[in-house]
Amino acid sequence: MKKLLYIIFYFSLIWYEIVSMNNVYSWQLDTESKVPVISIFMSVFVGIFVIRNAYRHVKFLPVGKYFVIFYGYLYVVAIIHGLINGFDSKSSPLIYIMPLICFFVEYYAQHDSELKKARKVVILLFFAAFVVNYLMNYNIVVASSFFAGNQFVETNTSYYLLYITPILCCVCDKKYHKYIFIAVIIAIIMSNKRGGFLGLLLGILLYYYIEKKETFWKRSDFFGKSILFLFMAVFVFCLFVIVDIILGGSTGERLFLLSEDEGSGRTQIYEETWQLIMSSGTAGQMFGHGFNQVKTMTTWSVTAHNDILEIIYDFGWICAALYMFFIISGFRYSFKHSKDLTNPVRGMSFGILAACMMVSIVVIRVDYFNLLALFWGASSGTLNNRQ
Repeated sequence: MKKLLYIIFYFSLIWYEIVSMNNVYSWQLDTESKVPVISIFMSVFVGIFVIRNAYRHVKFLPVGKYFVIFYGYLYVVAIIHGLINGFDSKSSPLIYIMPLICFFVEYYAQHDSELKKARKVVILLFFAAFVVNYLMNYNIVVASSFFAGNQFVETNTSYYLLYITPILCCVCDKKYHKYIFIAVIIAIIMSNKRGGFLGLLLGILLYYYIEKKETFWKRSDFFGKSILFLFMAVFVFCLFVIVDIILGGSTGERLFLLSEDEGSGRTQIYEETWQLIMSSGTAGQMFGHGFNQVKTMTTWSVTAHNDILEIIYDFGWICAALYMFFIISGFRYSFKHSKDLTNPVRGMSFGILAACMMVSIVVIRVDYFNLLALFWGASSGTLNNRQ
């Protein structure tokens, strides 16, 4: 019964993520977005049922504990704001709670052999669905951009492939990790996502550094490891150049224009968001103004494009402090406990998050944050089993 519920949960989650992925294209092509209410309802309540049947396994280790404290606090604040100001279809309590559900379901899946057998299949199907949907819809965006005379073909949907990478590495053998990295790098370069490219690059470097940390600084092994890192850097650069040539040079041009376009206008957005924060009252600074409120207040009607600024304005300084404490604890644990086999992937997940949170939003994009929460839940459950 639990195996069936687990599969239903994942297929409901896949449905939600694919519809959210298609909404990105709907926004780019100026068509109507959809909210998969039935999928959200199924994934949340089936997830709660799975958790209820395995609640005896509660024993959080540092990273998982701090995630639950941070996001639990955010959820409570978001609900209070929603009760005061009202909810809409895109910011309902069911959507808010999905990252916590994802974390708990994967956490408890590590304690049940029946669920562990099913998880590899459903996660591989998850990734395959993302790849197929990305390739199918990417051509639509390319065609629309071409006929509109737009030089740059840019799409955020490659971020779904980026954020699912940690949980995918968690269920795949180590020998396949490099192929996963190459596939996601190509997708991000094709999508002209500078932040995503830097995030994955930092994540991969942390992955290999943590994996080899014990022997990296030994004199007998230092030269060989340095050559390996140099080779990786050259390989990624060559891969970037090849894909850039195929795409007509637009990716490289956009990357090197970073100092001129100020990150697609992010400097002005950061300044305006900071002014909004400073002009808030004491209650606003402590507890924020509600879910995704920067978008409703800025001149350009966009998010803060920075997780810290967004969280401070939406949920207050306390929530932002808990978020930073969670990230710092994740890095500390990854570097400190070298014998933990999940640490390289954990370090990669926090490297991706740290880079992307500086130039985009991750936490309030529940469809993104769900994917990272799956891995954090799985890795916390694995550690719990070993102890």
